[in-house]
Amino acid sequence: MKQTKEIYNEVMAYCREHGLIKRLEKSFHVPESQRFNALDVGKSGLDVLDAVHCIYDASRTNFFMEELVKNVSVGDRVLEAGIGTGILSFCAAALGAKVYGCEINPAVFELAEKIKEHLETRRLIPPASVTFFLHDAMTFTPPEKVDVLISENIYTGMFFEYQVQITNHLLSHLRPGGISIPKTMRSFVSLTETHFPRTPKDKELFIPSEESGKEMTYALLSDPHQYDDINFSAVSPVSVDRTLVIEAKSSGSLNGLLIYSEVLLPSGKVIGKDDTTFLNNEIVVALSPSISVTKGDKVKLALAYAYSGKPEDAKIRITKLN
Repeated sequence: MKQTKEIYNEVMAYCREHGLIKRLEKSFHVPESQRFNALDVGKSGLDVLDAVHCIYDASRTNFFMEELVKNVSVGDRVLEAGIGTGILSFCAAALGAKVYGCEINPAVFELAEKIKEHLETRRLIPPASVTFFLHDAMTFTPPEKVDVLISENIYTGMFFEYQVQITNHLLSHLRPGGISIPKTMRSFVSLTETHFPRTPKDKELFIPSEESGKEMTYALLSDPHQYDDINFSAVSPVSVDRTLVIEAKSSGSLNGLLIYSEVLLPSGKVIGKDDTTFLNNEIVVALSPSISVTKGDKVKLALAYAYSGKPEDAKIRITKLN
């Protein structure tokens, strides 16, 4: 882990010296939900500050660096789809791999190239061990088949991000016995009575993030129920359509759905909703009008949406059964 920690510290120092960390911290006053709703991730990917946010969330990066140490060997070919700052590509190179990476956002690509040059100059990665391409990962063809595929394009419930579409395409470039990082993702939903900062629109996204100040608070009206399980190691459907019957454990005004996800790595490690701040954190989707429920009521929840879509485009139907 010494090599990867040195890479992490150097990339963070570069971002701090170039004012990116300060800019990121200033951006926290803008709610994450507002920023993501304004993005067109499929067309332009995440922006520079979101790329920096990924490594600013040290827990998030450490989980994936530890996974690389366990799964990358000298001489391996590694492909990273959506490089961001390039931190994981650089860690793989420091472990002795030949690395290819693709990035759709020109500004993010330029940042990663500059950091790569910096690390090569500091002799923290071998020269020419990393090659980046400015390209859409959903159509990218690497120069050769690879042993490890890294695609960390994840958002809670698989809203906004094109992780499934990317891995569906790139799995054909993974050698037999190759590894996809991460491996799977499970998503869960609970009924809530939520205290919103204002009257919300139906299916509007809110995020109870500690990092930038909570947009809202909530009380759980039910236990969490798993509604989705995505396998990134196999070609998967690009949408979810699930109907659940959920029992109310408390009485209240049902006006929101709390959704969170768990990310599973090839080693068996689970990244839970409380383990990072910018990967699979909790989100709340507003429901309007609200529905009054009493403890013991059974509620049928029909939930359907395309992966990479926005919550506002999801089909959500709530029906009391008693």
